[in-house]
This record gives sequence, C-alpha cells and structure tokens, in this order.
Amino acid sequence: MLRGYMAWPQSLQNFEEKAGFEAKETGRAKFLLSQISEALAPTNFLFSNPAAIKAAIDSGGKTLLDGYRNFLEDAVAGGPIPSQVDFRSFKVGENLAVTPGDVVMGHEMFELIQYAPQTKQVWHRPILFVPSIINKYYAFDLAPGRSLFEFLVKSGFTLFSMVFRDPRRVHDHWGMEAYIEAIDSHRQAL
Repeated sequence: MLRGYMAWPQSLQNFEEKAGFEAKETGRAKFLLSQISEALAPTNFLFSNPAAIKAAIDSGGKTLLDGYRNFLEDAVAGGPIPSQVDFRSFKVGENLAVTPGDVVMGHEMFELIQYAPQTKQVWHRPILFVPSIINKYYAFDLAPGRSLFEFLVKSGFTLFSMVFRDPRRVHDHWGMEAYIEAIDSHRQAL
C-alpha cells in the first residue's frame, strides 16, 4: 500500500509536467494535485494507519469516540473544512488578544489597531506590525506573559498592527498586488 501511495503522487507530478500548461496553470495544478494526494494518504484513514489502530486499542476505543464527536461537531457547524482547534478554549482578552488596543483606522481590507506603550519613557519610532494576509496576527498576542505585543508595549514601544478582514466573494478581485498597495499606502501615512 505504501509503495502504491508513493508512486501515485510521482505519477501526478509527471502528468502536470507533461500537460503543457503555462507556468501559472502548472503551479495551480501542482498545488491541487498535491492537496488531493496528501488527502488520500494512507495515514488519513483508520484501517491503513497502524498508529491510529494502536491508539484506539490502547484507549479502549476512546480515540474513536473522540474522533466521531469531532466529526459531528464539524458537520453541525457547517464549516468548509474540519476544525483543527477547539475554539471553546479561547477567550478574547483572557488567553487570546490580551494586549489592550484601539482601532484607529478602518479600511476595506484591514483595521489598524494601536497599542499604547505602557512605560513613562517611549521610543521615538513606532513599530508597524504587518501579519500575513491569512490573518494570524493573534498568534503574536497570546496569554499574558506569552505575547510579543505585550512585551513591546511594556518595553516602551508604540505598536500598530494591521488586522486583515476575511475576504468575501465580492472581494475575489483582491490579489497580492492589492494587499501590497494597501500596506504601502498606509505605512507611509504612519
């Protein structure tokens, strides 16, 4: 089974290379085919994953029940992809996004949050934090004592962070160039 699985992605890669696509389409095909081959990996299925079978046996079936419960919760939530995190354990202001800040500017693509320094002496230049456009800015502002934002404001910095909005279908025209233009035009204003 493993040999067959290892040969399959290689044959898909050979297909995409010989298909005669332009560079952009080749990149898209490569990404799509890798997603499909990774989704169909033997380790993603119970009966072809020895580690999952052993865990099920060792836990007396608890791992199977937990997995089924997660499946049902994802199905009820109706999201486009299965959740990878138990969102109930995150509370904004308690163990996620703990540093006090204020929205000082709104834009179609993002909001700009200002975090005031928490010291008497303040550095002359502020810091502008630009997270990835998939909006994981909160990873830098976790629980007290584990927050980069908290560290910076307690070190005397004025901090600004862009928080990108989740695009909707009407924003399908937003490409990397639009994000770069929005970042650059507002960076210079600060």
